[in-house]
Amino acid sequence: MVISARSTVPLADIQQALGNWHTVSTATTVSVLGIHIKCISSEQADVTGGGYVAQHVAWRLGGCVDGNNLSLSGNEDHVRIWNQPVTGSKNGAWFIAASYETMCVDYRGALTAASDHAAYAALHAGSAYHCVDGGPGSFHTKHPDGYNDAATDFSAAIATAARGHGWQVTTRTVSVPRGANAGEGGVPFDSTVYVLTVTG
Repeated sequence: MVISARSTVPLADIQQALGNWHTVSTATTVSVLGIHIKCISSEQADVTGGGYVAQHVAWRLGGCVDGNNLSLSGNEDHVRIWNQPVTGSKNGAWFIAASYETMCVDYRGALTAASDHAAYAALHAGSAYHCVDGGPGSFHTKHPDGYNDAATDFSAAIATAARGHGWQVTTRTVSVPRGANAGEGGVPFDSTVYVLTVTG
C-alpha cells in the first residue's frame, strides 16, 4: 500500500492516531514463552529507482512483546515503510509492505508453528522466526493470504483512524503488474495496491 505524496498529515501523526502500532527495531530481542527472537529483521526495497535500501521504519501491532505474543496464534501484523521523496511534497510518498505472520521454527527439517514446539523453539532460538500466514509453518485459518489480508486491514485501520481524528482520507486501488506474484514461503499476493491520501 502507499500513503500518497499528496497527504498533508505526517507519518508520525498517522502512527499516533492508530494507537497500538509501535515502532520496532532490528536491534531489539524479545522473549516469548522462553523463545528469544529478534523483534524484527531488516528488509530492503527500491522505491526511488536509485537502488535497494533498508526500510525507513517498521511498526508492529502491539510492539515487540505483544506483537510476538500475537504471532504465536498467527495474528501478528506488522508493516515496513520506505519513503519516496517527491518534488513539491513536504512528506513524500510512503510505500508500505504489510503481512500477518506466525512465529515458526525449523523442526526436524520442516517449518512448523513455534507454539506447537515451544520447548524445542526455546532451545533452538536460532531456528525460530516469523512465517507469513498462508505459507509453510504458519496458521492459515484466519489469514490465509498473509500479504493481501494485512494490506487490506492496515489500509482500513488508517482510514478509520484518520476519520476519527477529523482528517480527510481518500482510498483508491490501482492494479500494478508484477514480475513475481509470491513472497516469502510462496505466499501469493495479487496486483492490488491501496493508495491512501490523508489530509488535515
